[in-house]
Order: sequence, then structure tokens, then C-alpha cells
Amino acid sequence: MRLNRVIVILLLSTLILTALNWYARKKLPDSYAVQLSYNELYLDQEVLHIKSAQSSEQNLVMELAGDTAGLSSNLSPSHFTDNSTLSFTPNDHEQLFWIKQKGRIDSIHFSVNFSGVSAYKAAGNSLGSNFELNSSSLVFSEARLSSHHDWAFDFAYIKPQKREMLVYLADSVGIDADDQGLEILRKIYAHLMPVVQPNLGVPADSVSGKTPLELLGLLKARKVKVWCGNISTLLGAMTDAAGLSTRLISTEGYGSFSYPVHAFNEVYLPEYGSWAYTDPTNGIAFIGTADKPLNTIGLNRILRSGISTEHLNAVTFKDSIRSLSLDSFPAIFKSYFAAPQRFRFYYPRYLQEQSDLSVGSRIRKFLRPSYNFAFYSDDVHYGTGSFWLRAITGYLLIGAVFIGLFLLGVKLGSIGKTKRSDQ
Repeated sequence: MRLNRVIVILLLSTLILTALNWYARKKLPDSYAVQLSYNELYLDQEVLHIKSAQSSEQNLVMELAGDTAGLSSNLSPSHFTDNSTLSFTPNDHEQLFWIKQKGRIDSIHFSVNFSGVSAYKAAGNSLGSNFELNSSSLVFSEARLSSHHDWAFDFAYIKPQKREMLVYLADSVGIDADDQGLEILRKIYAHLMPVVQPNLGVPADSVSGKTPLELLGLLKARKVKVWCGNISTLLGAMTDAAGLSTRLISTEGYGSFSYPVHAFNEVYLPEYGSWAYTDPTNGIAFIGTADKPLNTIGLNRILRSGISTEHLNAVTFKDSIRSLSLDSFPAIFKSYFAAPQRFRFYYPRYLQEQSDLSVGSRIRKFLRPSYNFAFYSDDVHYGTGSFWLRAITGYLLIGAVFIGLFLLGVKLGSIGKTKRSDQ
């Protein structure tokens, strides 16, 4: 009788856990998400930045991180303790320094301002912070940053065609080994948009299973329709094969705003050391200032601020690649992108698993409750309670199944023993 009560309790617990797990999976979309900060999404570990800084009365020592190979600068050899450590003295007061990473277009500018030590101490401050580092381009981060390679998606079914895609990019798109990121993006847009734009529409289910080269062939023959998700995947396959990390992003309205979900991309441009917003569905290769292309959050913040956008230009494709002022864009585009939005940044592993619908893949996803996507919002903060509800109830369900099998064995054993004793 005691065993029966345990089994009943286990069954009730399993039902409750199943209901909670179902609720977390189906009704709490944030159970698959983690909220990241702007820096976690956009600062790259390969971009030059300060990892630590220590000062004394005599000098300031800065430890650099990122790619420090092949740096050029106006610093003197005395400033370099080694390749990744810089030392400054009060004699360097307010001098303007610059450092340029190999392969980068822009230079990093900064100056060091040493405060008067006696005045600083008289104000009640310690000597541990007797300097100011002035820079808008030299990032200070003690955290371990991720790499843009961590975000680059590469679907499992794309890999067998990667060599063919490289040949296609060289022969049909005209991409050269010496092309930088922005030039690669321009060439791919010039080739892809005439193929895509006549075929915009609701796709058939069969489109999702096509490889990029198969889809390109069908688009050229005008045999299929595609929309934002298909086009963003196709662009990602081409840019990824060309050596540019690309990630998939989607939007969802927040608060009183209700807009349809839209998918687009960000492409990492090594020569700028940053991500660039790119929207192949709307034919937008990138939107930028005179200095560099904008990322998604940067564009969203500018449009939401209400300040003039006459200084922003969009490189688009209609009948040819051309640069247009953002002010010439339809009001619907601005209102859409200026809305309070929550942006989803999809993790590569999730995108790979989406193309694998086997039973084994589904079991692995259940046994490994990982994040499917990260999201960013300037308007609201979400915790990780939904994710942990999904993860913990999932693991408890697995445990309940094993306990149930064990109790079933015990129960069957006791029944067999009772039958033998009756005989």
C-alpha cells in the first residue's frame, strides 16, 4: 500500500510538472531567451580595447586586449612595455594619441589627462585614479567579450555546398580575395536583389528545405516566392561563405505598438570592427553616417530620438546599387523602425537545429534546454525566471520518468513474488 501511495504521488507530481513545462514552452516565449546588454551584443573581443588600467604618482599602465598584432600608432617605443601593455607619464598630459589595428579603416583616438596629485589628494581622492582617459573609440571592458564568430550561423545543410558556393561567389558574383567586407556586401546585393525582388511573396513550405544554391536556381527561373526569413537565410549563406560573420535578427512590437515580425540581418565588417544592419527584403545593403555603417540598435535609437536623419545615407538596390538619404524613405519605414521594439538575435545552434527535425534532434533539444535567442530592448527588462522554469521542470520530468520506471520494476517484482508465494 505504501508503494501504491508513492506511485500516486509520483503520477500527480509528473502531471503538475508536465503542465508547468508545457506552460513555459508554449505560453512563455521568454523561456527560450536571455536578455543581453548592448556591449554583450556589439563589443567584439577581437577589437582593440583596454582590459585593465592601474595608475600611481609616476605613471599609468594600460593592458590592451583584442587583436594587437600589427598595430600602427603615433606612440613612441617608450610607451610600449610589450605588445599589449602601454605606459604613460604626466609628461604625456593631454597629448592626442592614435592607434590603428591591421586591416581596420578607422583609427582609435585617445588622450590621457593627469590630475594634479596634490590637488587630487586634497580633494579626498586616492592616487589610484589620478588620471582621465578621454576617448570615444577606445573601449574599456574588464569582461570577457564574445567573438563575432560566435554569432555566425552556418546551417548543417549548407556545409556540403560551401565549396560550390565559393565557386559561385567568385564566378557569378565577382568576389575577389582582396575585397573588404563592405565591398563584398555591395557585390552580393547587386547580384542577389534582381533575383529576389521579382519573387517577393508568401513561400511554399517546400522552400524551407532548399539549399541556398537550389533556391537561387528556382528564384532565377521564377518558380518560387520568398519572404524575409528565406531572403535573410540566403543572404547569410552567401556572406558567410564569403567570410563575413552574419546573424539573423527579428523584431516584435512592444507595448501599444503592434507590428508584424520582420526578419533581417547584421553583417560583421572586419574593416570597421563592427556590425552593420542590412535588410535584404527592403533592398537595404546598409545605412550609415559619413564614418561607418550603423548597427540595428544604433539605427533604432536615432529614429526614436526624433533628431534629423539627413546625415544618414542608405545604400539600396532598386534598379542599381545607389545611395539615398534616409529622409527620402517612406514614412512607414521610419515609423516601423522607430517604434518601441524588442529585437531577437538568434543563436547559431538554434538555427542549425531548426533544419534538423529528426526525433534524435528533438530529444537532444529537450535534454539540453539552452537559449534559442538573445534579445535586446531599451524599454523593458526581463529576468530569466521563465527559462529556469522550463529547464528545471524539464529535468525533473526526466527524473520522474526514471523514478517511475524504477517503481514499476519494484511493483512488478512484488506482484511476481506474491504470485509465487500464493502458489
